[in-house]
Amino acid sequence: MSIAERLVQRGAAVAVTFLLAVLVSPELVGVYATALMVLAAYQAISETTIRQIGVSLWNFRGAARFLEKSSALSGFIGMLAVCIVVALLAINMQSWTTFFKLVPLTAVPLVTSTYLSALSRAQRAPDGWPVIAKSQLIASAVSLAVSIPLMFIFDFGAASMQMLISELLFALLITRFKERPLRSTLRVNFFHSYYLPTALSNTFGWAQSQLERLILVLISTAPQVGSYSLSIAIARSGSDAIISALISVLRARLSSTTDVEVKNKYLRAGLYRGIAAALVLQAFVCLAAVLVLPPLLGSEWKPAIQATIVFSASTVFAAAVWSLSAYLIDSGEARRLLPAQVIGIALSCGCGFLLSVSLVIGAAVCVGRDAVAVGMRMWLARAALGWREVLMVWFLGCVSIAISVTTLLWSTS
Repeated sequence: MSIAERLVQRGAAVAVTFLLAVLVSPELVGVYATALMVLAAYQAISETTIRQIGVSLWNFRGAARFLEKSSALSGFIGMLAVCIVVALLAINMQSWTTFFKLVPLTAVPLVTSTYLSALSRAQRAPDGWPVIAKSQLIASAVSLAVSIPLMFIFDFGAASMQMLISELLFALLITRFKERPLRSTLRVNFFHSYYLPTALSNTFGWAQSQLERLILVLISTAPQVGSYSLSIAIARSGSDAIISALISVLRARLSSTTDVEVKNKYLRAGLYRGIAAALVLQAFVCLAAVLVLPPLLGSEWKPAIQATIVFSASTVFAAAVWSLSAYLIDSGEARRLLPAQVIGIALSCGCGFLLSVSLVIGAAVCVGRDAVAVGMRMWLARAALGWREVLMVWFLGCVSIAISVTTLLWSTS
């Protein structure tokens, strides 16, 4: 059910992005992608932090109050950040139309903040995941049904509305989940022990994965940003959805026990599942990039399609990175991730510059950066891994790269 929830959510986002690419130019896709980048920053740094720690916080007294206060504050800050960027984009485009089309995105952080506490309760409850999946399915289906016809008239204005409608409906449905975990007498400093280290880790993680997009926005053209946004969306959204869902399950399992051996067992199983899912999704993406996308998108999107093939090779490394990070965060060792993330940020600067020169070369360097991230996290979690897991990750990573290289050669032959 966790996988269904993520697939529906990410699938809706990919459908909207792909339809935009069919209807409008890479430049307009780039404008919309820039606004989404800031929204994604809020989601990664604040919303995802609360999602990650929420399941564990219910083991302690005062969890409800902390989750509600932190959610409200993060929603307000996220709204301000998106408002500022939307205004700057409208000024740069010298278009009030652009402003009004992007305005719905400014309300998304506030809406999201209203349901994070209820979502963490549902993730923890035995019957919670079916409720989450059903709510997400309804919200995404209705929002797509409303927005897709409007996209032929309002292009990315309808795309912005789709995201807001989806969040509003999901909030209305999931907040009806009233089951609360058993009261606990244990106390902990939520901010210093959980929120701050996890937020810092997520901040650096977002910077590592999105800094190249930010640099691309600053030094490249809107069409290049649009091409990059389409390629990364197609290459990674499906696998990210499944991996994210599997990581949610892994976090719930890790928080359910204090036995180190059991936690290690859960980590190894999570690695196997995540990497297997990533390889399957990569195969589908590569086939689609060769057989389906060229006739639908046309020649102006050719660099984006080629970059899609290369970006798909990063899915195996993403599965390993997220699994290992979830384990380290659950173990209270989020601070140990910071040096690895600082190195990743430095590498992302080079990725952004190379993406502005060539999407394919930049994408290849991004894959290399993700491989470095895996190596550093495996070192940090070495006590929980055996040689079999280490060799498995690197072997399947090489297989993933070979799939992308072979497909790229096929597409250019």
